[in-house]
Amino acid sequence: MRNPWRDLKGLPRGVWVLFFATLVNRAGTMALPFLVLYLTRLGYPASQAGLMLTVYGVSALVTAPLAGRIADRFGSLVVMEASLLSSGLVLMAFPVARGAWVAAAVALLAVTTESFRPANLSSISELVAPDRRKAAFALHRLAVNVGMSIGPALGGLLATVSFPALFRVDGATSVAAAVLLAVFFRRAGKRDAAAPVETGAANDAADAAANDALGTTNDVASETTGGAAAGAAKEHGPLTAREVLKEREAKGRGAVGREPFLRRQFGAFADPRLAYFLAALLPLLLILFQNESVLALFLVRDLGMTEAGYGLMFTINTALIVLLEVPLNSATAHWSHRRALSLGAALFAVGFGAYGLASSAWGVAACVVVWSFGEMIMLPASSAYVAEIAPARKRGEYMGLYTMSFSLAFAAGPWIGTSVYERHGSRVVWAGALALGLLSAALLARVKR
Repeated sequence: MRNPWRDLKGLPRGVWVLFFATLVNRAGTMALPFLVLYLTRLGYPASQAGLMLTVYGVSALVTAPLAGRIADRFGSLVVMEASLLSSGLVLMAFPVARGAWVAAAVALLAVTTESFRPANLSSISELVAPDRRKAAFALHRLAVNVGMSIGPALGGLLATVSFPALFRVDGATSVAAAVLLAVFFRRAGKRDAAAPVETGAANDAADAAANDALGTTNDVASETTGGAAAGAAKEHGPLTAREVLKEREAKGRGAVGREPFLRRQFGAFADPRLAYFLAALLPLLLILFQNESVLALFLVRDLGMTEAGYGLMFTINTALIVLLEVPLNSATAHWSHRRALSLGAALFAVGFGAYGLASSAWGVAACVVVWSFGEMIMLPASSAYVAEIAPARKRGEYMGLYTMSFSLAFAAGPWIGTSVYERHGSRVVWAGALALGLLSAALLARVKR
């Protein structure tokens, strides 16, 4: 039988550097999951501690599109390095904040941390050819989930000893990830960009980006250099990946400088494909973030499970993703975007809706398995779809707006879910989750090609 993991062997070196940097960073992620508990230990009421998550979500909402534009302007690597380094410093200093400075520190943490995501997704999009993007995004999510299986568990141990140590370890891993990128990413990029566009493009990082832009290379060259580069291409043969990327970046810098501010930040919404996709995705994301809010209340209050049992549900989700997501995406790589997106959304809807019928830990675990398969199909496909519809010089902007939709759902979803739970009970929440998920599934089945 075909080995489903072998697709990862052909991914560029740069993608693997991003994998290890993300793994190191996520393995130290513990401050945000324990933020509410930390603030209540300082004497904050639970409502004010929960409000800090909204502050984080709103700040991330504003940050994502700006970070994407900056990545287009100055390069994804610069944004990733700056994000990791600055967020590490903010985390290390966070325990000093008191009073009103806590809200400011949370907002600053969101700005510095969430700048990484659109730049990271944009970088993966540029490094990998379209037919390999699902595998690359699945590898990225593998790093996220392996890291998240370590970070919160380690954070729980540190919290019993010292909460300030928790923040400092988190910050140290962010700085370590920045150093890893600075040392190895450029070196890997030079090797990946060495081959010409016409040979080995499917497995080469920068050649994949060149493959995206090659159809407009002569137009780019004529606009930026008066046709000199186009003439050189004809005289000396195919341009290398690095030459194509330079032409594309030069065109992008000139276009950015001429655009009005609001159009620079949100102009991608003019693309009806992106606007429709994000609108169709939002109901599903509102469901996803009930994991951090209503699910805990439902399991502990309604079903009488312990906090450890609640944590075990996350372990089931993470274990499935680590073991199955890469093989699953390899097996479904030939699926259309419509098929993957709509099926993933439907599994989300059924999994969360079925919580309303669960009455034991086994029933809850079965629900987790169902929506975890939806997550494994849906999220890599959604990243790949945005990467495919984005123009080469606007991938950062498109990815910024894509990650902004997650921030919007994080800011609104937990508050909406807990409000409905307090007024009407958990069954109404899960029935609403089923309806919203099926709505997303129906809309995503009609995404534009």
